[in-house]
Amino acid sequence: MQALQVRLNAAYEFAKGLPKNANSAALWAKMVDPNGGMAGGAFSLWKTQSTLSPAFVTEKRQQVADGFSLIICLEANKQKPSVCNAPGTGDGQ
Repeated sequence: MQALQVRLNAAYEFAKGLPKNANSAALWAKMVDPNGGMAGGAFSLWKTQSTLSPAFVTEKRQQVADGFSLIICLEANKQKPSVCNAPGTGDGQ
């Protein structure tokens, strides 16, 4: 878990350091925030509780995947504008 946290924080710091990258950096900040509802918050909860329910893990996994999809779409749109899926819809658009 710690290695993953380090890699996610490094990605956030990289995004934050790029010029004209405020939107991507803001999404990364939400992803790694230890008090938030994404990966960082889940890691913090896991550290304090040692165990998370299977239902929580399933829900959080989808939320984090949706967050990564938004980051990926935002980055892809820097190269060539495209339509992004609304998280959780599975539209495939």
